[in-house]
Order: sequence, then C-alpha cells, then structure tokens
Amino acid sequence: MSIDRVLNFITLMPPRDPDEKDVLLFRARVVFLILGAYVLIALMVLWSNGLIPGVSGFASDVAVQNLTDEVRWKVITDLERDIIEIQERQCQARVSQNTEALRSANEMLRDYAQKYEELAQKPVRIRSCRELGIPTP
Repeated sequence: MSIDRVLNFITLMPPRDPDEKDVLLFRARVVFLILGAYVLIALMVLWSNGLIPGVSGFASDVAVQNLTDEVRWKVITDLERDIIEIQERQCQARVSQNTEALRSANEMLRDYAQKYEELAQKPVRIRSCRELGIPTP
C-alpha cells in the first residue's frame, strides 16, 4: 500500500466527481475512521484504569493515592521549612524589639501552624530562639 493511498484515505476529502460508488466509499471511510477513534478512546480508558488483563493501569487508586501522599509530604516539608523561617523572624523581631514585625510573624506563624496541623495531623514543634541559634537578651 503506497503512502498516497493511506493519505487519501485519512484526509477525508469527498470525491470530486462523485458517482454512487464513490459516495458510498467516502461514507464508509468516514464511519471507519469515527469507529476507529472510538475504539482508541475506549482502549485508552481501559488501559488507564488497569482493566486490560496483564497490563497495569496508570490511573489506579493506588497510583493516585501514592501521588497524593507524595504531594502531601512535599507540602508538609515546605511548611516545616517556612515555619522555621518565620520563627527565626520572630526571634529577630524580639531581639530588635520591633513590635510590628513580631506581630506580623506571630500572625504568619499561626496561619502556617494551622495549615501544618491540618495536613500533618500533629502539632507544630515550636523552637526556642536558642535552638534556632539566635541569642536573646
């Protein structure tokens, strides 16, 4: 089969001088390509859900749960890092006696701690300024 015949089959150009046979062949080509598209979509759905025997799906419940757990762990790790940075700002604000910066850091710490506790299901570890390496008066 030549490439020209394949391209002519796929392009779906109606015949220029149609007779009954050409029109029927054109319609059959359209139906065949539409059915082929439906079959491909059905196979993709079956494959993604692991419903084809011997082939594991990529959208299984376990895979989705693993991805969810990975994202949750990454967010918790980022929140822990951000909380430590906020606690350092808190300590620096105390040392410099900057009440506005201290108030802002306290509000941020409260918000971040709430998010952390919701995701991690455990309380935030509040570190002292000494633990963070910031001397206090």
